Amino acid sequence: MTMMLKILTVLTAMLAVSYGKVDPKKHILREITKTLGHMTQDKIECGATLIPDVFSDTKGQSASEIFCKAAEALVKIPPCESIKRHLKALRLNLAKEGEQTLSCPVNKFSEIELTTFLRKLRKLSQQKYRQ
Repeated sequence: MTMMLKILTVLTAMLAVSYGKVDPKKHILREITKTLGHMTQDKIECGATLIPDVFSDTKGQSASEIFCKAAEALVKIPPCESIKRHLKALRLNLAKEGEQTLSCPVNKFSEIELTTFLRKLRKLSQQKYRQ
């Protein structure tokens, strides 16, 4: 029954977007925020994993560029069972949100723990959603 409810929720969201009731950009930001909420609510066994810090130098960058870089940085995460199911959806939605950016090189010299990265990313997505 739970799977049926999830399918119904996804279909309802898709219909709302297709009929213009929900701004597609807002929908993507809401999905990013919701996914990050699920990922950060519990302790992640790979939370101390270091990944590129896309937040270290954001001066002059748009949120779209940061989302694009975040999607790239998340590709670097080694397999992590506790967030595996959310990670794919998050990367997909970040890529959609950052698709206006032609290239998004990630600074590999500065690193950040995954848990901190996810919290910062959630804060950014919430801020963009409220605008």
